[in-house]
Amino acid sequence: MDRDLVERIHHCVKELGLDHKLSELAELLLYETEKHPPLDSAFLYSNTQDNQASVFGGAAELKQKRLAHSYLLIGSDDDSTGFQGYTRWSTALEAVVGRGNIRPVPLLPMKKNGVINVNNLSESESLVDYAAKQGIQALYVVAWNVQQLRAVMTAVSVVLKEGSQLSIFSHSGTKLPWDSVVHHSQGNEVGTRAEFVSRELVMKIAKYQAEGDILPARDIIQYMERRALPPQPPQQLNSGGLAHQS
Repeated sequence: MDRDLVERIHHCVKELGLDHKLSELAELLLYETEKHPPLDSAFLYSNTQDNQASVFGGAAELKQKRLAHSYLLIGSDDDSTGFQGYTRWSTALEAVVGRGNIRPVPLLPMKKNGVINVNNLSESESLVDYAAKQGIQALYVVAWNVQQLRAVMTAVSVVLKEGSQLSIFSHSGTKLPWDSVVHHSQGNEVGTRAEFVSRELVMKIAKYQAEGDILPARDIIQYMERRALPPQPPQQLNSGGLAHQS
C-alpha cells in the first residue's frame, strides 16, 4: 500500500469513528513492503476492467523483484459476475508475468450459503482450500490497492477460522488516478476511486465484520505478527566456500 492511500484510510477512520486498529493495520501493510520475502506464489483478486491495471501492476512488481513466479487466479468463467476483466486475465497476464506462470484456482461454492459467486470471501475460501491441497505454505495476496486492506483481512479471516497454517503476505496493487469514475463490486457500484476508500471501510469491511465474515482488525494484526515463513532453500556454495548468488 502507498502512503497516499494509507493517509486516506487514516482520515476516513478518524472522521467516521471507525475502529482505530484499521489505521494500525493499514500502516503495517504499508511498511510490510520493505521486508518482502521471496515466495513461490501470489494470488490475484479479481476486479473490474476499470481497476485491473492496479492488480496487474502489483503482479508486475513481484515479478520484477523476483518475489514470486507462480500467479494464481480464480478459474471461473462465469461472465454474470460483472467482472469484465478477470475471466480473461490469464491471456493478458502472460505479457506481465510470462507464459506458463499462471495457475487457475477452482471456484468453490460459498460455505455460508452454498452459492457459487465471485467475491472476496469466495475467492479467499477457494484460495485457502487450493493452498492446502497444493501444499502451499505461504503466498502473497494482490488486489486493487483500494481493496487491498479488505482482501488481506478476508484472506486472513478465512485462514484463522479454518485453522489453516497458510501464511498470508500483502503486496498491494499499484496506484491509479483517484478522480476517475470507475465500476467496482461485480461492476454494480460506480464512483471515483477516492470515494471507494470510505466505501470499502464502511460498506464492506465494517458490514462484513458485523456479519461475521471478517474478523476484527486486532486479530488480523496479531496473525500478521506471528505468521511463519516457509523454509528457504540453502544457499549453494561455490568452490571457494562462498555463498553463490544468482
